[in-house]
Amino acid sequence: RERDLMDSQEIAKQLLPLFSDESPIVFWDDEGGRFEEVLASLPLAEKGITLIRREDVADLALKVRLTLDIKEEERFLLYSTQAKPAFEKDWLLDVRLYAREFNAEAETFILLELGLGEKAYLRPHIKERLNFFASKERMVRLKKLVTAETEQEELDFALLAVLVKAENTSFFAILLKILIDSYTKKGLVEKTLWDEVEHYKLADVLLHKVKSQFGYPKEVGESFDPAGFLRSLLITELGNDLLGDLPSSIGQFDLGSPYVHNAALFCRDWRNNSALVKDYLEISKAVALELKLSDVLAPLASKLGKCVTFEVLEQIVVKDLVKSIGQEPLDVLRNRIDERRNLFWADLEVDGQKPYRETYLGLGAMLDLWALRQKYQAGFHFASFAEMVSAYTTELFRFDQCYRHFCLAKERVSLHTEVLKNASELVESWITQDYCRNLATAWEEFLAAGVLAKWQTLVELPIPSQSCFYANFPAKQPKIRSFVIISDALRYEVAEELGRLLNGTKNFAASIAAQLATLPSITRLGMANLLPHEHLSFTSEGQILVDGLPCASLEERQAVLQKYAGLAIKAEDLKAMKRDEARAYIQQGKIIYIYHNVIDSQGDNAQTERNAFEACASAIEDLAALVRFIINTLGGTLVYITSDHGFLYQESEPDEFVRANQIDQPGALFKKKRYVLGHDLQEIPSAWHGQTRGIDAPLEFLVPKGLGRFHFKGGARFVHGGAMPEEVLVPVVTVKALSGKHILNVQKVEVQFIGTPPIRITANEAHFKFCQMTKVSERCQPITLEFFLTDGQNQVSDSKTITFDSTSDSLEDRIKAFSLIVGNQTFDGDKPYKLVGRIKDTKIEYCSLDVIMDILIPNLFLN
Repeated sequence: RERDLMDSQEIAKQLLPLFSDESPIVFWDDEGGRFEEVLASLPLAEKGITLIRREDVADLALKVRLTLDIKEEERFLLYSTQAKPAFEKDWLLDVRLYAREFNAEAETFILLELGLGEKAYLRPHIKERLNFFASKERMVRLKKLVTAETEQEELDFALLAVLVKAENTSFFAILLKILIDSYTKKGLVEKTLWDEVEHYKLADVLLHKVKSQFGYPKEVGESFDPAGFLRSLLITELGNDLLGDLPSSIGQFDLGSPYVHNAALFCRDWRNNSALVKDYLEISKAVALELKLSDVLAPLASKLGKCVTFEVLEQIVVKDLVKSIGQEPLDVLRNRIDERRNLFWADLEVDGQKPYRETYLGLGAMLDLWALRQKYQAGFHFASFAEMVSAYTTELFRFDQCYRHFCLAKERVSLHTEVLKNASELVESWITQDYCRNLATAWEEFLAAGVLAKWQTLVELPIPSQSCFYANFPAKQPKIRSFVIISDALRYEVAEELGRLLNGTKNFAASIAAQLATLPSITRLGMANLLPHEHLSFTSEGQILVDGLPCASLEERQAVLQKYAGLAIKAEDLKAMKRDEARAYIQQGKIIYIYHNVIDSQGDNAQTERNAFEACASAIEDLAALVRFIINTLGGTLVYITSDHGFLYQESEPDEFVRANQIDQPGALFKKKRYVLGHDLQEIPSAWHGQTRGIDAPLEFLVPKGLGRFHFKGGARFVHGGAMPEEVLVPVVTVKALSGKHILNVQKVEVQFIGTPPIRITANEAHFKFCQMTKVSERCQPITLEFFLTDGQNQVSDSKTITFDSTSDSLEDRIKAFSLIVGNQTFDGDKPYKLVGRIKDTKIEYCSLDVIMDILIPNLFLN
């Protein structure tokens, strides 16, 4: 069989290259002469090689021939049908020391093919595993993993890597593939990778490593159970994060000291392996269900701050956070959220979203709402209308903003977690029962006390009128080409967020002001008031005219603007233009009115009103992009962003409490949920009655008091037209382009290590503190750093992601503490180790601090 396997051509291929000037002599000890017949077919003579049969020449004569009489160009093959003699009986031992040896057995050819021909001592090891090498495919892959320096254990791990198709020859990569395969096929008849490992006699080397690194199996003589071992690894990491406080029902699976750190690093590396993370998600979920961890760990919710092993932990934590609002101090809850949002699950992307990151954003908004609610639990009380307007535009708008952020997060994660959905009833009550109704009560006290009358008669109010927009803003900059973006239904709190986003750009300076919309707060009136005009009027059918011209369509607004050297264009049409085309277009006008409709197009439609808050998020990004296009591409220097009206929105279905009973109004021209507009309208107790202000031949209006709706048909969650602050306090965001010395520096917050390098590490869990030196502001943005320990080439610890985003004025509040886990391995005292902080999104190194590894008990770790 061996002769069939190793024919003369193969023997020649492996034998002839052994001859060289440095090694002109090759020994071939072919015990039993199994390959003697092959000798005649070898091209020895034509290669200048002399065949000497050992049995035909006396040892002494041969020694003389090879040592004293050999010529420089001569080559000798010393063939023997006897076994290789023992050292003490080998007359040619000194010749062997500089000659080379050849063996035609399969294991020899395998060593030669792998480039390990010099390592004859590996032949017995190869011989035990000959069936592995029968596959040409395996040999091709194996040769890529083996070098001339490869020794026995390294060779075994190369064999294992090929067998299980691991990404490299590391113990971690091989073991992980075996464990995943075994767990996936658990209970099935199908052969597992572990079965293959045992079949090819590679189990012992792996089990020895498993035992030394993880102490598994715990009991002597206990068989290796891959699925059980995987369960133990996960529970051991959990126990490490819980500081050993594992419930008794799962404590039996803990591998115990000194293996906890190795288990933690194993699980960490698995989660961080993008090719295998899907297996982690499925298997960790299966183990959690198998061990009923949702019930077992629920009592430990407050202790799970660092725990990351199972997704169910995330669900337990967020549920507990919701329950704890109002029970624990807000700073404690915010710290818990901050800790969780830097961990694995918050960064996990599912279907293009990060559901747990969104969940924590929603919970953060919920906490902010709670804080505002507590501050104003006695309701809203202001000495004057001016004071209330100021309160809304400086702080109270955040009720609406936080509610929007919560609802948006809830919708985005609704397919992944029920936590925010379950909390939404509570949040709805905070908004609809507490905030909105209390706000309406305080606001309408001023309306009833004379503000509404002033509104109608143009008597001066402590807030400019929307009808004065052109005079107050573009007209005051006659020498500058102005861009006016009118975003339909852009309410104040959305615009405030947009302003903060724009101020995060170094060459923009954005400021926000409020103006009072006309009543009713509807598009036809708002759009007309925002145009430059001398007077407004209604036709008998209720069509509004600007200086006698209609203004309902884009073309009609263009006609109005011509008188003022203005242009009117839709936002999407401007953005669709190429740069030169857009530049040529704006040269035709001194003031460019750009009409943007993202929020109202979704909200003011019964079929899509639930998308209103998602539309707000889109509008912010869209408007920011439009401003960048105007300033950076078109060379604009002044942009105004305003709106025709705001809106009210609530997620829950409005109840009968907000229904405003309406009697028949024969003179009504327009009837909507939040207004009636017409002639000779009859007053009703549940509505404000007045006349449109600043308009010739005004129409009468009725708008429901408070949150009221005249009817609920055709959608009633998104409404506008009334007199609530969210509807009538519309924004004007002024954006100026900065250049030269006026450019404001936008930078990341500075972060510094608390302590003095070099950092001495003496235990497997090393603790660190960093301080955020400046607070987050519009011009000083958060930074997210990933910390880990390295020897310069390899990472030697787990990693922690920390976001520094504190807005606190207190330096102490801006300190972040974290720990890194180091495996049980021997550290070189002369080697330079570093604590590295890397910017997460760019991978750029932010800081690097010298570390001295002085762990007292070096042990075993993953190679």
